[in-house]
Amino acid sequence: MRFIGKTGELEKLNADVIVRGVFEQAGAGKPQESSLPQVVLNEFDGKLGNSRLFYSADGKQPAQLVLGLGPEHDFDLKAMRKAGTALVEATRSGKFKRVGLDLDCFVTPRNGANVTAQCLTEVAMLGHYTYQKYLTEDKPSHLREVIFVCKDKADTKQAKLGAATGRIIAGGANFARDLQNHPGNYLTPRKLGNIAKSLAGKHKLRCKVMGNTEIAAANMQALLAVAQGSKEPARFIILEHGSPKASGGTYVFVGKGMTFDSGGISIKPGNRMEEMKFDMSGAAAVLGAMQAVAELALPFHVVGLIPSAENMPSAAAVKPGDIIKTSAGTTVEVINTDAEGRLILADALTYAKKYKPNGVINLATLTGACVVALGSHASGLMGNDQDLIEAVKLASERAGEPAWQLPLWDEYYEDIKGDYADIKNSVGRPAGAITAGAFLGTFTKDYAWAHLDIAGTAWTIQNKGYFGKGGTGVGVRLLIQFLRNRAAATGKQR
Repeated sequence: MRFIGKTGELEKLNADVIVRGVFEQAGAGKPQESSLPQVVLNEFDGKLGNSRLFYSADGKQPAQLVLGLGPEHDFDLKAMRKAGTALVEATRSGKFKRVGLDLDCFVTPRNGANVTAQCLTEVAMLGHYTYQKYLTEDKPSHLREVIFVCKDKADTKQAKLGAATGRIIAGGANFARDLQNHPGNYLTPRKLGNIAKSLAGKHKLRCKVMGNTEIAAANMQALLAVAQGSKEPARFIILEHGSPKASGGTYVFVGKGMTFDSGGISIKPGNRMEEMKFDMSGAAAVLGAMQAVAELALPFHVVGLIPSAENMPSAAAVKPGDIIKTSAGTTVEVINTDAEGRLILADALTYAKKYKPNGVINLATLTGACVVALGSHASGLMGNDQDLIEAVKLASERAGEPAWQLPLWDEYYEDIKGDYADIKNSVGRPAGAITAGAFLGTFTKDYAWAHLDIAGTAWTIQNKGYFGKGGTGVGVRLLIQFLRNRAAATGKQR
């Protein structure tokens, strides 16, 4: 799919459909004045999310798609994405290969041509994503080209820059979605390590993949304990972008990489267990973000850490009641083997300390309790540094991947204290998302840290907005927006 910026008149384009946005006139119930024919305006209310498709009488002119933008004073990036969803739905039909879009209709004083083109590019790419690796007959996306048309040459230049950025970021998210959607028999920890090496080779990242021997030498006993029930060996993946001396500082992203989670001895119910291939969504987000970081050449030292394993029941599997020691030296009583993600993350978060980071953000499909608390509309957010948490929240809002802060008080750390070891890996249902966060927080006392529980947002079982069924790539856009905000603050924004 190509994204092009042009200066000129929309009607002169050789396009299958031309697209305009129309604001709703506040209080009047009718849309604003527009270059659209009056007959079109009479039949369209301009309410956000509404759309109408009109064809010329002779069938020789491009079709016209009108998108409702809602009240102009409420038109922010969230509203723009909702309007863009209507564009995706209209072009998914396969009728239109070449779309001309009047970008001036969508630009507002708060969001210029650059940001607007980036947002709409992301929506189009995410909305037209399909996963077809195992289909015997391809179903190609028919949309080939989106042309952003502006009247002003300066806006056209900005639109081109925004579209290029949006293409990179959405490309990282769609790469993460491919990883999420792969089945567990294809995407094993070993395969994930090989993919990381390939990614590093393509994008000039530094990469190291540890096997069991090196993991043991690093004293990551928690990671090994989780993996010991499977014939698939664990992997610990390290990706690096930029120099440790980078002027922007060092940020570490940690992603949970459980390529399949049966629950182990504390086995999960069979219903929908197939979705546990998505338990590596945190790892997918980190890999997708590292791809985009490299392509955007962001001015930071960025490290991606991925502990990866399968959690399977067998005679060798870790058992409830077992006590293991993490690489931090902390002992853990295993209450529930299905609370395995926090165990492998404990070793990874301990490893992150060696980089002396300015901040660490981990992403994990960690708890069903977070889904109960927030549903599929927001990720859970916790941490030990309010400035970092606020920066993550700001990035989540701007990127369209909402996160909601949950408390992480001292009382929750008291809850996880063990009876036979320093801490226990599960304390039951009450505050389950938060006590899991407290478990992770035990290993992050030496740096600023934020935790994103993406269990409710990492995948969807039905079409949702501009996402189809399957992985959403959540976290990629948020992490990139976080770094771009940091770069903008230092005047080094791409």
